[in-house]
Amino acid sequence: MMEVIGIDPRDQIWEVDPPKYRVYFHGAGGVSDEYELSGVDIDTVMAWANLNREGRTFVIYACVPAGDGQVGLVRLAGYDPNDPAAKDCIPEPFPLPTVLAVDEELFTAVADPGQPGAWHLTWVSGPNAGYGYTTRRSDHQWADPPDLIDGARAFLAEINPETGYLED
Repeated sequence: MMEVIGIDPRDQIWEVDPPKYRVYFHGAGGVSDEYELSGVDIDTVMAWANLNREGRTFVIYACVPAGDGQVGLVRLAGYDPNDPAAKDCIPEPFPLPTVLAVDEELFTAVADPGQPGAWHLTWVSGPNAGYGYTTRRSDHQWADPPDLIDGARAFLAEINPETGYLED
């Protein structure tokens, strides 16, 4: 169960900016491919991982400098299928974030664990950073990618081309 608490940001003593990310793809038989990405935000990393997954699962980590050229990793998304304990961290059946190619536009689609059936879609190739919408099925089931693509296409049809936002 997700817990949300207010915080005092003055307890922060450092941050890594800009961050680096690592993406580990896991295929059949324990085979994995690992990559480091920099100069991008997490939405772009998610999009890249989904576009390059080729049927594999993946884990996205934030890199944290640990001194002497070494790094620590903080898991942000996904799981290693060879680690049963890590897989138990993700409730099933909970869909992993995905990238949707809609005509010539890209959206990230992230399922909301606090609202079964709800997806938050962000128009990552659009002119306004972080702009998108949320959709939720009334039966609380997870929509399939073709349904999400249809919804994104309808969203784009209502966008004002001059502002990049929905018509008022």
